[in-house]
Amino acid sequence: MAIHLSKFVHSCLLLEKAGTRVLFDPGKFSFNEDRVRLADFGRLDWIVITHTHPDHLDVDAVGQLVASQNLRVLGNVEVAATLGSKGIKVQVATDGQPVDAGEISLLPIAVPHQPILEEQIPQVTAFLIDDRILHVADSFDERLHQWKGLDALIVPIMAPFLTETEVYEFVRMLSPKSVVPVHDGYARDFFVDTRHATFDQWFRKAGIVFHSLKNPGDTVTL
Repeated sequence: MAIHLSKFVHSCLLLEKAGTRVLFDPGKFSFNEDRVRLADFGRLDWIVITHTHPDHLDVDAVGQLVASQNLRVLGNVEVAATLGSKGIKVQVATDGQPVDAGEISLLPIAVPHQPILEEQIPQVTAFLIDDRILHVADSFDERLHQWKGLDALIVPIMAPFLTETEVYEFVRMLSPKSVVPVHDGYARDFFVDTRHATFDQWFRKAGIVFHSLKNPGDTVTL
């Protein structure tokens, strides 16, 4: 069954399938300048956090969503500790242990964050979704290379730790049918437009569809 994926700036994604609604990584960049508001997500069943960087985890926003809805939160040990300190209960995502999030299946994959200038690098959890969509979070680790030829790859296209050639080479290696770009919420719109156009051109040459989701709430069916 198809998954409807909506992007709400940067790495915040809403996945919908057969009535199940799962929100990934509502981070601070999504709510800057009031481009996205909590009410835009509607009813939620799950929130999934890949790691504790603030552009992926806005603790206050998650707290408000949990307080207002009957939903569950999934994240790794560090995510659980961070949110637990605020009284928010988190189901711990264990590497290799599948989680049934309603109608959506999630396989947590422990991976390292791409190299960054920080003394404390957070734990990162990538997710295989319904055995056909790979969300790599902020990692291009070799462990992810085993999942080739999937229907879609959710991949960061801009970051202090990435170049466009690294993104292109990683995607080509995994050869998905399509790409959902994330991690582009800190750039001005004109730059995002340019970067999306570049990737669209090069991925098309490689036979890979590039889903350019640039406006809050833009949706694609996978």
